[in-house]
Parts: sequence; structure tokens; C-alpha cells
Amino acid sequence: MSERQLRRTFADALRGEGKTGENLVVLLERGLDATVLRAGLARTIYQARQLVTHGHLRVDGAKVDRPSYRLRPDQVITVKDTAGRRPRSSSPRRARTRRPPARLI
Repeated sequence: MSERQLRRTFADALRGEGKTGENLVVLLERGLDATVLRAGLARTIYQARQLVTHGHLRVDGAKVDRPSYRLRPDQVITVKDTAGRRPRSSSPRRARTRRPPARLI
């Protein structure tokens, strides 16, 4: 996230109701890359950003290739059909046992 984007996000958090710090965290977590990571579609934030920028994800059926895209409540993220055909890495790793937050299920 660039400094300009962070300044804008902070200004949005400042305008919101409640505590500015909590609003800032909520706005940052609403980013598409953060949501993809928390949903368990990627192992790292770098992999989440790559999935988004390479066009493997759709938001409400439309291709979104900006990791900083701010999601609104009730928007649906889907994975493009061809994205699941290739293995994610050449070395197998243990599956993540952490469940995504209930708000993402």
C-alpha cells in the first residue's frame, strides 16, 4: 500500500464513527488481498496479491486485479475456473489447519 493510499484510508477511518484505530484496521482488512488471505485461498499475503493481480479472482462476477480493492459487505469472491488446475507450489506443504473467520464463511 502506498503512502497516498494509507493517508486516504486513514482519512476515511477518521470520518467514520467510533475509534479511529479500530476503523483503520477494519478498512485495511476489507482489502481484497487481506480477505483472500484470511479466507484461506492463499498461504501468504504475497501469494494473495499475486492471485489478485494475475486475474484469478472475480468479485460479483467481474474481474478485479487490484489487491487494494476495498470490498463492501455482501460482495462475493469467486475463483476463476482455470486457476485451480495448476498446482500452487512444487513442494508439498502441510495443509493449513486454521479456519477462516466466521464472517468469511
